[in-house]
Amino acid sequence: MKRLVAGSTNPAKIDALRALLAPEVAVIASPDPGPPLIDEDGVTIAEVTDNKAKAWAEWLNANDVSSPVIVTDGGLTIPALATWNPTRTRRFAGENRTPPQLAQALLELASELEGEARQIGWTEVAAIVRPDGQSSIFTAESPPGLLARSIRPGDLSESDGFWVPAVWLCPEFGMKRLVDLTDEERSRRFDHWDRLGAALRCDLDSSCTDESR
Repeated sequence: MKRLVAGSTNPAKIDALRALLAPEVAVIASPDPGPPLIDEDGVTIAEVTDNKAKAWAEWLNANDVSSPVIVTDGGLTIPALATWNPTRTRRFAGENRTPPQLAQALLELASELEGEARQIGWTEVAAIVRPDGQSSIFTAESPPGLLARSIRPGDLSESDGFWVPAVWLCPEFGMKRLVDLTDEERSRRFDHWDRLGAALRCDLDSSCTDESR
């Protein structure tokens, strides 16, 4: 079985990667906390993700871990907000903000947007860096949604870092919030995460042909 080290200290992210790539690929946590400092600045999400993956790979090599490393990062897109920077989705309201604080800050920032101007999307990028330094970048886009106008109590966890589904309305499911979708509805939606997983599994499968990538 192929093995990848998850370049993350977030247990929820590691679990998500495991579910995404199972059963063909085993995703393992780093044996130690990882690089003490990672440059998260970049013009694009792909650049940020690649920088993080290379930092993790260098740290793993220095600690005699020979497995490839996978890092994923993503960002919210809001076309109607000219000043919005997707690379700073988790930091746009300042450092160390909780999911509820981020969600509330976003609703306040977009309070004057109306109708289709509240359209949002998500870009997710994965970078795999191998012990020899070779890297691969994969990018996937979500179906579009609309930004809700309120936050419901109980929808947001303080710990797992995933806050966007609580304020994401799905037009294709009668404006249900993303957090409320059933497993069957989620599978029909084929979102950025599903698309990213398909691309990753294809790349990691030695029998995959160029036409199917």
